[in-house]
Amino acid sequence: MDESEEVEIKERSSSAYAHLVLRKLKDTGWIEMEMGVDDFQEYVSIPDYSFKIVEVLHEIISENADTEYNRYVYSTYSVLRMSNEEGQDYKTAIDSAFDQTRALFDKLKMLYNNIRRYHRQLADHHEMNQILTEHFDDFKENMADKIYYPIKTFDSVHRFKTPILTILKEWLYSDEIMEAMSEESWLRESRKRSGTEEKFKAETVDEAKEKLVKVIDIYESMDQLLKEIDKKNTEYTKATFDRMDFLLNTDRSVKGKVRELIKILASDETGKWNSKVNAALDISPQAIVDEASLYAARKARVRKDVKREKVKGIVDKKNVLCEAALFKESVHEAFSKKKVHQYMMDLLDEEEEIEADLIPVEDDRQYIKTLLGVLDSDDKKAQYGVDFKDGEINKERYKIPDFTVKRKADQ
Repeated sequence: MDESEEVEIKERSSSAYAHLVLRKLKDTGWIEMEMGVDDFQEYVSIPDYSFKIVEVLHEIISENADTEYNRYVYSTYSVLRMSNEEGQDYKTAIDSAFDQTRALFDKLKMLYNNIRRYHRQLADHHEMNQILTEHFDDFKENMADKIYYPIKTFDSVHRFKTPILTILKEWLYSDEIMEAMSEESWLRESRKRSGTEEKFKAETVDEAKEKLVKVIDIYESMDQLLKEIDKKNTEYTKATFDRMDFLLNTDRSVKGKVRELIKILASDETGKWNSKVNAALDISPQAIVDEASLYAARKARVRKDVKREKVKGIVDKKNVLCEAALFKESVHEAFSKKKVHQYMMDLLDEEEEIEADLIPVEDDRQYIKTLLGVLDSDDKKAQYGVDFKDGEINKERYKIPDFTVKRKADQ
């Protein structure tokens, strides 16, 4: 503003100042004025270039601006899947996937740089409240909760990465899809046609393949960027707690420095520092007798390494194996298939059949033989058969299924 305008602002009201600002914006091309046809009122319109610049400036100064990640990844997946299932709009899907992927990659790089910025700012904070306010009210609320946490959970890139790459690679190597895409572009984009149909289609296919390759490269290299973000976030979180621990345990006042000096002098067993301090300040140590003066701390007993001796066995291994073999032989002899079959036939005696409730089961031997005889009734050499019934029979300490033992007809 020149001097005459400054004088005009000072002499006039706020309304005059507002008209002056509008006139300046109009003269410099930031806004356009338009007169209404019906009401003769003057309307202010903002050109597209002014709107973009204002939007960028607003994002720069707005620290709490939301940054969404899911809309980029999920939108890319959705548009690709829909186009792939319907078999049309390939060009639109490729362009949208390309724009969304580039925006996502830029946002992730911005997140990485912001974490680095928070990390660098830690050294500038000398008060505990400053660190707590920045970490919990700024970083956690605007970065961790809104950006970092979503991309690790429901906005995860890894969730849609595989299906996105599958569709993109299928389209890239499919001549039929490229042909269909170029045909759609030829029919829809009549205003952009240049040259012959063959040339237009070839240029369209080359452009689409270039975008597909770039999107594939970004998604395949995105793992490394996400690892760097995780690493930087871990470093920042650790540095935050280290800085807080340092401020909590370090007293930078004169009182704190004197306390640290006294601790060093008290732990100086060689007397090196005590002699230097005495020469400068004429300080002598003092001691008093109290109830703990005669106390001696109990020392832990240290076990000495002794030579280990092998304990001789009190049982001969050969005898144990021999007894085990005899036991196995006796069990096999007592419950051999031949003896079990004979036991079942002895139960029948001269009868044609016998019910389970009439079979004597008084000890373990009879119980085992009965069960083995029932299980082995299908053997071809068995001279008896078993017909099972519903229910069970209780025999004092034993329980057996309800069945009937019958002598076979040909015996």
